[in-house]
Amino acid sequence: MLFLLLPIFVVALPVFAAFFLRRKLGVSSNLFLLCLLTGTVSIAPAAVVQYFIPPVTSLDIKGILFNVFCRVAFTEESSRFLLLSFFFSLLDSFKKLEKERNASHFTAIGLVAGLGFALAESAAYSANNVQVILLRGFTTAPMHAACGARAGAAVFFMKESPGVSVWRFVTAVVIHGTYNILAVSPGIMRFLSILLVFLALFSAMKQPKDI
Repeated sequence: MLFLLLPIFVVALPVFAAFFLRRKLGVSSNLFLLCLLTGTVSIAPAAVVQYFIPPVTSLDIKGILFNVFCRVAFTEESSRFLLLSFFFSLLDSFKKLEKERNASHFTAIGLVAGLGFALAESAAYSANNVQVILLRGFTTAPMHAACGARAGAAVFFMKESPGVSVWRFVTAVVIHGTYNILAVSPGIMRFLSILLVFLALFSAMKQPKDI
C-alpha cells in the first residue's frame, strides 16, 4: 500500500508547496481547490483528442515535431485554455472576480490549474513506472504550472488584447513541446529541461500586465 501511495505523494509535493504559498498568489483555499480540480479535469478532453489522433510513427523530424508539438502540447494546452475559460466564466457569473479581475490573478489561477493537470498525469505515469517519479514531480509539474499560468493570462487578455492572448497561448505550447523534447534527450540536454521549466515559471509570474 505504501509503495502505491509513494508516487502520488512525491508528485503532489509541488501542489503542497503552492497551497502553502496560496496567499502570496492571491488565491483563497476554496478557490485553490477549485482551480486544482479544473486542471485535473482538463486532462480528459486532451486525452480524448489524442486518442483519435494517432501518433506519427516515422522517426523523421516532421513526425517528431508533429507528435510533440501538435498531438501533445497543442491539445493539452488547448484543453487547459478551454477549461480555464469555462471556469473563469463560472466565477464571473457568481461575482467572484469583481474585486480581483486582473491578469495576475488569472495567471495564479492558471498556475494552480496546471499543477492539477500535472498531478493527475504524473500519478498515472508514476503508477506504471516508478522511475519517472522525480522527473515528473520536480520538472514536469513546474512545466505544467508555467504553461497553465500562461493559459490563464491568455484567457484574461482574450477580449482586451487578442494579440497578447495568442502570444501567451503560443508560448505555452512552445515551452511544453520544447520541454518534452529536452526531457527525453540524452546528456546535458535533459538538464536543460530543468533550466527551461524554472525560467518559464519565473517569467510567467512576472510577465502579466493588466490592461
